[in-house]
Amino acid sequence: MEALVTALRTRHAELKSQNDRTVRLGVGMENLLKPVEDGMRIEREREAAESASRRMDFGVRAEAGKGDEEVGTVGGQRSK
Repeated sequence: MEALVTALRTRHAELKSQNDRTVRLGVGMENLLKPVEDGMRIEREREAAESASRRMDFGVRAEAGKGDEEVGTVGGQRSK
């Protein structure tokens, strides 16, 4: 019976050591990926901001005639 307990303790120690190595490897991989993921997130946010800026650009680069259409008012009169 004592031999079985010793074998189980040995196996437990081996598995614990293997698990510790796996956890350290996983944490290391997460640390390597975090800057990449952050960079990808920043790039997506930048692209979204540029896209929104292009859609909202009513300045000198706006297309000719845009915004010239008639608009109704509360009093029912048409305004240009």
